[in-house]
Parts: sequence; C-alpha cells; structure tokens
Amino acid sequence: MKKVCRNIITIMYALVIGGIIGFFTWLFLLLVYLGIHLFWDEFILKLNKSFILIACIIGGILVGICEKYIGKYPKSMNLVLKEYKENKAVEYKSLPKSLIKTFIILWFGGTVGPEAALSGMIGGLATLSGEFLKYGVKRVENNVAISSLSTTKLIFSGPLYGFYSFVNKDDLEKIKIIKKIVYGITIFSGIIIFFIFERIDDKVSFITKFTNIVVGRRELIFIVPLFVVGILMVMYTKFLDGFVERVFKPLQKYNLIKGIIGGIVLGGLAILLPYILFSGEHTLKSLIVQSSSLGPKILIAIALIKLFSNKVCANTGWIGGPIFPLMFSGAAIGMAISYLVGINLAFSACIVMSTLLAGVMKNYKLTIVLLILFFKIKLWIFIIVTAVLSDFIFKNVIKI
Repeated sequence: MKKVCRNIITIMYALVIGGIIGFFTWLFLLLVYLGIHLFWDEFILKLNKSFILIACIIGGILVGICEKYIGKYPKSMNLVLKEYKENKAVEYKSLPKSLIKTFIILWFGGTVGPEAALSGMIGGLATLSGEFLKYGVKRVENNVAISSLSTTKLIFSGPLYGFYSFVNKDDLEKIKIIKKIVYGITIFSGIIIFFIFERIDDKVSFITKFTNIVVGRRELIFIVPLFVVGILMVMYTKFLDGFVERVFKPLQKYNLIKGIIGGIVLGGLAILLPYILFSGEHTLKSLIVQSSSLGPKILIAIALIKLFSNKVCANTGWIGGPIFPLMFSGAAIGMAISYLVGINLAFSACIVMSTLLAGVMKNYKLTIVLLILFFKIKLWIFIIVTAVLSDFIFKNVIKI
C-alpha cells in the first residue's frame, strides 16, 4: 500500500512540474505577443513609416547594450541541444538574462523566432526538475541529514524520495526506467497544460491552418518542380549563412555598433516590406489572406528578403531561431508559385515549406511534427516524403 501511495505522489509531482513548465511556456509566448501587439499594431504601425526605422534603431541600441553587459543570449537551439548532449543538462541560472534580451529582440521586430529562448527556458526548467529528481536518489544513497537541507529542496525532493526509497541503490537499470517514466509524464503534462491555456486564449497560437486543399493531377505534376524550388531555397539560405557572417565578422567585438546596424538594416527593409518584421508565426495568416493582392513578385521578394534579414539579425546580436522565418518564407515562395502555374495554394506551400525546413535544419522529424499542425491529413504523406528526401539530400548528397 505504501509503495502504491508513493508512486501516486510521484506521478502527481511530475504532473505538477510539467504543468508549471507548460504554463511558463504559454506565458512567455503570451508576453511576446502582447508586447508586439501593443508596441507595433497599436502604436508604431499607425504612425509614419519612418517610425519603423526609429523603433528598430532604438531596438538595436538596446540589443547592443544587452550584448555588452548581459552577454550573448539567448543561446541558439543548436547550442542548447549540444549542451544537453555533452552535459545531460541545460544551464538555467542565466535564464533571467536570456529572457530580458529575448523580449527586447522580439518586441522590437527582430526577424527571428522565439524557439532559441524557448529551448533554453524549457531545457533549463527541465534540468531544474531533473536535479530535484536526482536529489531524491542522493537522499537514498547518502542518507543526508534532513536538518542540513533547505526548505525549498525538501519541498521538491520529498515525493521523489518516497518514489526511490523502495529501489535498490545498485539497481541502476531500474532507476533509469523510473527516470524515463517520470520525465515522460512531466513532458506530457507540460504539453497538455500549454494547449489548454492556448485554447483559452488563442492569441498565443503559432499555428495557421491551411484550408481549401486540393490535390489533383496538376498538383501531382508539379511535385518535383516544387521540391527543386525548395532545394534551391535551402542552397540560398546556406549561401546567406556564409556571406552575411563574413560581412559582419569585423564587427563582432563592437556590440553596440553591430546592434545598431542590425536595427538599421531591419528597419530599412521593413519600411519597404513590413512583412520582414517578426518571425512570421503570427503574420502568416494575414499573408495568406493578402497573397492574391500582393502577387507572385512581392511574395518572392518577401521570402528572399526575410531570410536575408534573419541572417543579419543573427549576426548583429538580434539572436533567435530560424524555424518560423524559414516556414514563413517557404510558404511565401510556395504561394507565389501557385499563382504563377495555377495550382492549389496550400499544396504548393506545403511542398516548399517541408523541403526548405528539413533541408536547412537537417531534421526531418522536427519538420514533420511542426508541419502536420499546419496542414490537414490529406497532405501529411507529402510532408513526410519531401522532408525525408530533403534531409537525406543535404546530409549525404549536397553537403553545404
């Protein structure tokens, strides 16, 4: 009976920890949305276009100051994953610094996604909860005196101590299995809580559903050309990686100048094409609505320039993720082609998006998981095939 009670308590504990992580993820995205909405939609974009440039320059100054006095934050998603692989943990003490700079970058219109900060935040919180889990094991192994422990650690370690107390300390395999179960419950709880809050307030949602999907003979004929376009977009993105990095390399020590130049480039491009601002997850819906009036030429310009702006931001201290700018640009190119050759808009966007994202990230699993949220089941097979092929090509054939 005691063993059952301990297990129930631990499961409840994992659910609570996961719920906390899910809540903070939702809260972070809500604050990002509110900052952008209040600062841009309700203020800057209602003024003269020159205020776009002024706002971006101010953002560049703040980014440069943060870069100098806070540090190079947030860590990129690749760095977070590398840190986890090497240390089996993600450092979390720098989270406040990371969040301060992230909010500045995103609120001032940076063409970057929130996934860099999100991966660090979720990884840090998961590591923190993992430390509580390990602490429960150490109590069993070392029989640490309760009187020497802080109140906080007691609160968090209590349930886990009960969970591990019936496990032989030498039974490492059983401990590993228990950890996986607890972590799995934590992740599941976090996802559920996030989507519950997202349903309550859909402002946070980063998902834009493509509708009116048609897959006919004409669409099937254009699969290969669309895939080739996606491959060319990957190569363009890889070219930008090296080109923009070389241009800004001499300025890497001059944080303030670098940040201001990034703001000037961002603001100048945004005056011409406002869709250059932000990562794109919240502006994709309006792009779809306005795509027919924008026309193929403008859509192609938006896609190419947005990817360029993303690289400029990444090299001038406006650090963030590339995932949503890539998805946005892939959608824009796909929609442009749909108007040029007369095929279904959703189908065309789907093929280019999956090819571009999988090729750049070299991760077909991430691509599939993300894109099935945007498209109906009718297109899932095309997402899977193009993502796997693109990933394979850029890992084994075109190594750039």
